[in-house]
Amino acid sequence: MLILGICDDEAKNRRMLSEYVTRIQEQSPQIFQILTFSSAEEVLASSAVLDILLLDVQMKGMDGISAARRIREKGQDTVIILVTNYAQYAVEGYEIQAFHFLKKPVSRERLGRVLMKAADAAYRRRQAAITVKGDDQMIRIRTGLIEYCETARGCVLIHTAAKEEIRCYSSMARLEKEIGCEGFFRCHTAFLVNMGYIERLEPSQVMMRSGVLIPVSKHRRKEFREALAGCWGGDFL
Repeated sequence: MLILGICDDEAKNRRMLSEYVTRIQEQSPQIFQILTFSSAEEVLASSAVLDILLLDVQMKGMDGISAARRIREKGQDTVIILVTNYAQYAVEGYEIQAFHFLKKPVSRERLGRVLMKAADAAYRRRQAAITVKGDDQMIRIRTGLIEYCETARGCVLIHTAAKEEIRCYSSMARLEKEIGCEGFFRCHTAFLVNMGYIERLEPSQVMMRSGVLIPVSKHRRKEFREALAGCWGGDFL
C-alpha cells in the first residue's frame, strides 16, 4: 500500500481529488491510503511518510513550491505532483524534483495516467537502497536521499539530503557500483554526486543544494555536462 497525500486549501478540490483517487484504485491493482491536508503547514507538521503528494501550488499561507522545498530539505523523496493553473512554475518544479504537473481543472482520466506512473516511481524509490557498514553498525540508506559521497582517510563519507554524514568503510569504486549509475556521476576521483541535487554548474565545479562546492575533473567535464544535461532535460544553450 502506498500513502498518498492530497493538499489543497479548498475543501471541494480535496473532495474531488479524493473521489477521483478512490475511483482510480477501484480499476487498478494499486491500493492507496489517502490522507488530506488543508494547508502546506499541515503537510509539514504531519508525521506520515508520504509516498506520493498531490500538492496545490497556489494556497493561502505557505504556497506549494515553498512546502516542496521544505520536504526536500527534510530529506524526503516523496513523489510530488504539482497541481496548478500556471506553467510559470516549471523552473521551480525542476528545482524541487517535481514528478509531474497537473493543470487545473484536473480530469480523472489524466490523473489516473499520472498516478499510475507515480506509483511505479514510488515503489522504485522504496526499493532503491544500499546497506553500508558504519562504525559499529549496518545502515540501510535510500539512494534517492544521498546528495553526494566523498573519499576520506580509510573510508567514504556519505552526505544525505537530511544533512547526515555517514561513515562507510568501503572504497568509492565499490560504493559507486553498489549505488548504480542512474542519476549519479563520478565527477572527480574523490566525489560521487547525485545529479538531482545539483543547483549550479560552473566551469570546474558544481554547487549542490546544500551549498557545498564539488570539483569536476578536467578530463570528466565533457561527459559530465552531457549527463547533467540529460538529467535536467535538454541541452545547455
